[in-house]
Amino acid sequence: MIILNKAYISDFLVNTIINNKISVLENEYSKKYLPAQNIISKEDFNLTERKILNINGLERATVRVPEYSTVTTIEGIGTPQNLHPIQQAFITYGAVQCGFCSPGFIVSSYALLQKNPNPTREEIRDCFEKHRNICRCTGYKQIVDAVMAAAKVMRGEATMKDITYSKDEPIYGSSRPKPAALAKVCGICDYGDDVKLKMPPDTAHLAVVLSEVPHANIISIDSSEAEKMPGVYRVLLGKNVKGTNIIANPSNHPRSRGEGFNYNKVIADKKINKRGDIVAVVAADTEEHARAAAKAVKQNLEILPAYMNLLDAVTPDAIEIFEGIPNFHGMQPMIKGEDTRDVIDASDFVVEGSFYSQHEPHLPIEPDVMQAYWDSDGMMTIQCKAQAVGMTRFLISSAIGIPPDKIRIIINPTGGSFGYSVFSGTYAVIGGFLS
Repeated sequence: MIILNKAYISDFLVNTIINNKISVLENEYSKKYLPAQNIISKEDFNLTERKILNINGLERATVRVPEYSTVTTIEGIGTPQNLHPIQQAFITYGAVQCGFCSPGFIVSSYALLQKNPNPTREEIRDCFEKHRNICRCTGYKQIVDAVMAAAKVMRGEATMKDITYSKDEPIYGSSRPKPAALAKVCGICDYGDDVKLKMPPDTAHLAVVLSEVPHANIISIDSSEAEKMPGVYRVLLGKNVKGTNIIANPSNHPRSRGEGFNYNKVIADKKINKRGDIVAVVAADTEEHARAAAKAVKQNLEILPAYMNLLDAVTPDAIEIFEGIPNFHGMQPMIKGEDTRDVIDASDFVVEGSFYSQHEPHLPIEPDVMQAYWDSDGMMTIQCKAQAVGMTRFLISSAIGIPPDKIRIIINPTGGSFGYSVFSGTYAVIGGFLS
């Protein structure tokens, strides 16, 4: 529990960064006593004066905390040696998977059960929707199951033993806990951004310069102004990457067209193929200096047509976006069944047209956060979210000019990936600075 007094209240700004719960922002008192992973619920603690501020280029809803407010964080609910029933139920019922969202759900559940010790499943879901808790892993059923089970213990209708896995149970088909579940439900699991806080104080910080257009030829990238800015160590451009600067990813489908590989530049040097391509990377002594310098990098581009839908991209005169890969890169077979004309003629409503949808991203809650260094064995060590450790070493090896047997990949606790972190481009970016 933390009691906020008048001396700190005027500048005690909090924002909706994690699952639209409230985490503490840019305040020396809050940084010391409330680390960013601590989460509070504004509705349950009477937070007022909602505002919109622009912080580091992002609009974030903020509030002010009333004088003498009591703030309960995940650390105030239970400990590894003395779990709260909600935390134990999250472990037993599989409600904690990647765990990145678990502290927010547990705090919301705690606040709900303090007010309503016998909620329905619908009321639990309404609580999460109200607080905008988001989980990508579970599908929410296990989380609701866990809250219902914990509520029984809190009402005295069950015991902690009833909701705790027994070692006598068989492994298969049981509720055997995940190895890292305990740390995750207590908010002490170190994800990438937590590992960052444990790096040496003289660690360099990187900031990427992203393309803001979807398709263009690069005439030049001017980093001269950025290189002169305070704290900047170096600006890395594609032409300076020591290896091939190419990540070759297999196109793993038998109906794919082209050469069988997607060739992605680690740092774009000749062409921008999509919005968000990295065109430069800045290293500086602080995150603030790195990001400020990244904004000073100038992109001189020849803008090319932006193909924002399939029909535009596959017209006969469309420019090939990725070299060696046709824009229409996947052929779908046409499978016909019975003649549908009679069915259509007898239908009350008939709609004709060409229909397509956008690609859906993997939508992990945790973004990419990486650390890289040369270790005492002379190995380039990258701590990241890689889902394919062996393949990642080989894919980035030629790109950055380091033999694969000199690259070590360590997987940080991961806040969801769902396949996207098989791609090794971001790991090659940080490795390119060490090569």
